[in-house]
Amino acid sequence: MNSRQRVLASFQHRAPDRVPLDYCAVPEMDELLMRELRIPDREALLQRLHVDFRHLDKWGAMLPRYVGPERINSEDGVIQDIWGCRRKRVEYKPGCFYWAWVDFPLAGATTVRDVAKHRWPEPDWYDFTPVVEYCQHDNPYCLVAGLGATLDSVGFFRGLEQAMLDLYDNPDIVEAIVERLFEFKYEYNVRLLTAAGGRLDVLFVSQDMGGQNGLIVSRDILKRYVFPQLERYAELAHEHDAMAMLHSDGAIREIIPDLIDLGIDIIDPVQTSCDGMDPAELKRDFGDRLCFHGLLDSQELLPRGSPDEVLAEARWLIEIMGTNGGLALNANCGFQMDVPVANVLAVYDGIAES
Repeated sequence: MNSRQRVLASFQHRAPDRVPLDYCAVPEMDELLMRELRIPDREALLQRLHVDFRHLDKWGAMLPRYVGPERINSEDGVIQDIWGCRRKRVEYKPGCFYWAWVDFPLAGATTVRDVAKHRWPEPDWYDFTPVVEYCQHDNPYCLVAGLGATLDSVGFFRGLEQAMLDLYDNPDIVEAIVERLFEFKYEYNVRLLTAAGGRLDVLFVSQDMGGQNGLIVSRDILKRYVFPQLERYAELAHEHDAMAMLHSDGAIREIIPDLIDLGIDIIDPVQTSCDGMDPAELKRDFGDRLCFHGLLDSQELLPRGSPDEVLAEARWLIEIMGTNGGLALNANCGFQMDVPVANVLAVYDGIAES
């Protein structure tokens, strides 16, 4: 089997020749691995790690080419994204960075009209010709791309505390922001799938809904703001013969039946350390209707386990979750800089060579 055949077999609940492997990491980990392995670029790294997926608009790739208005970045390192949100790169330990929000462009909004006045991006700001060109090549990988987050992004515009209060005090403002986000991202996905010409295998949409011990917000709030959008994303994917993968961190066991009913085919990243996310129970209860992507624990196992322990866990997951397919392995919150290189190689080389 080539990589695409392997992934499709697994996600169609058939047994592949081995479990499919995906890879995501912070940029600093990419650089470290390339340096340690003497590999020239990220594509060569993915090949070295036997990765079966290629993400077209994430993890450092951006095939839809930005052609919109020039974004003004300040000399002090603050950047402005397409949404008008401003962030600054902050070093949290030597050589490791995250992006901290500097301000919130709609923090002072008091009416829906204020939300409408904000400069929202247009799908025309992206040229999808590179997607057309890439998908015309005969490549052996499972292709993944897409945008989806809405409700979990309101805090980027309002500030997290205010966004949570808005759910009860200013629901009209929440709804206006969510609708603007969905409007852009849905049309982006339409153009993406059209440009791919049937070659995009997985539409990847994200919506973080879980914390360590349960849902971040109530199921009723999700039913109002999120579920209708997820259903439309899933329908769009299926219209283009793609599968719908939903990324949601945390303890989301409570809503998995809803996700299945909405048409979601694959959930990512399956944080097994969170309440209710036991792999064996998920496979038992939902494995005939849902596929699982991720699962390798980024909180404790990958940074603190030995290479033998990491590989043993990966093989256990394959035994428990991989029966009759339905599984692809990846670090469930990406490879962070606290993960030893030996643990990364233990997973990819150990699985690929088994």
